[in-house]
Amino acid sequence: MSATTLYHASFTVERLYPASPARVFACFAKEEKLRRWLVEGEGWSVDAFRHDFTIGGRDHSAFRWQKGPLITNDGVYHDIVDNERIIISYSMAMEGKIFSASLLTHTFEARDGGTLLTLTEQGTYYSDPNAAKGREEGFLGLLAELGKEAERD
Repeated sequence: MSATTLYHASFTVERLYPASPARVFACFAKEEKLRRWLVEGEGWSVDAFRHDFTIGGRDHSAFRWQKGPLITNDGVYHDIVDNERIIISYSMAMEGKIFSASLLTHTFEARDGGTLLTLTEQGTYYSDPNAAKGREEGFLGLLAELGKEAERD
């Protein structure tokens, strides 16, 4: 067995949405909303999606980019305060091989008639020294989709 080089990093991203904390929080709490903005983007296919939004609850998603390798995301909720905070740990794998494990904190603050969402990831990334930067860029795209979802209905 060969050793895997691990890289540790953290980053924080803030986004201001013109929707109430309750509307933005609902995009994480409600399964159909989370699925739309998190895994159903153009070019992606979803093989599985389960969402148990409770403390100790588990999420699982399996998806592919343009019929590529299977990517899975498995998480456990550690703290949920309605409309204020979510803390989840999660790991990601490609074809069954884990490539990252992270602690992710979201805070929701009423600000300027909308919501300031602050996302902080503390991660361990396997083998790739640039993975944290790529994850941060990925979240920026996902948070743009979250904004669209918060405005739905």
